Amino acid sequence: ADEFKKLQDEVPPFPVNEAKKIIEEELKLPVGNILSHFDETPIAAASIAQVHRATLFDGADVVVKIQRPDIGAQIETDINILSYIARLLDKYLPESRFFNPIGIVEEFSRTVRKELNFVEEARSCVKFRKNFENRPEIYFPRIYSEFVTEKVLVMERVDGVRIDNIAAIDKLGIDRKKIAKAGIDAYFKQILEDGFFHADPHPGNILVMPSGVIAFLDFGIVGRVSDELKETMANTFIALIEKDFDRLIDQYVELGIVPEHIDIESFKREFKADIVDILEPLYGLTLQEINFAQYLDTITHLAIKHNLRIPSDLLLINKAM
Repeated sequence: ADEFKKLQDEVPPFPVNEAKKIIEEELKLPVGNILSHFDETPIAAASIAQVHRATLFDGADVVVKIQRPDIGAQIETDINILSYIARLLDKYLPESRFFNPIGIVEEFSRTVRKELNFVEEARSCVKFRKNFENRPEIYFPRIYSEFVTEKVLVMERVDGVRIDNIAAIDKLGIDRKKIAKAGIDAYFKQILEDGFFHADPHPGNILVMPSGVIAFLDFGIVGRVSDELKETMANTFIALIEKDFDRLIDQYVELGIVPEHIDIESFKREFKADIVDILEPLYGLTLQEINFAQYLDTITHLAIKHNLRIPSDLLLINKAM
């Protein structure tokens, strides 16, 4: 996990000359005509792009996101490799089917191809800003649409500390519980109210500003939730809270987790007995007392036993959660 974490914002950067060349090719102007200052050392370099601090001629502090050269071709190669591996997993490891490896790769292919178009990302950020304009505890940066193309994106610079930097948050004297609640509320609003959510919430993309406001960054991967799915998910949460296992199973059927062509009544009977065994002991425990690794293992075995599979439209939501 620590090694993979480096892919969030610590990938070796590409040369600054190439970065400037891409800006000039995309915006059809010399860098000096667009920016009064351009910091040649990137503040973050991730797998698809790197980000440089800069200043516009009106004095606005911005960041410039520049796509890696030839990344599109590399991604297509990776998608082909992943598709091959997913098909092997599905064929030879039946226990992987619950996680729907083929669906995961298809979903990843769709989202990563969209992520290569920064115009889409700019539109998503504008939409989030509008959805949260009455929520002062959450912030989305301003986009400078006149400087946006498929491969270059200029947006307002937001200063803050990564949300996983607990020491820095404590140093700022910010109430952690307040941040946790604001973050959770923001996600419930995105998924269950707006039906439009930030689907890449790793700590490099969520900052805590010195004012205690949470700022979201990087809108390359977003998810959409239909009204029907919002309703079913809300009902699932309520059934879990109220220990209504019959209703919970009905919602699982509704979500499409249960395979078709089975005797639904006998499935409900057997599945309910198993799910009660798993969930009943968890009620009344604090989060610290729950062994999540063990719990996930148990759920996986249960899924294999009943031949369950996570449908594709839930994959991005699961990843975000």
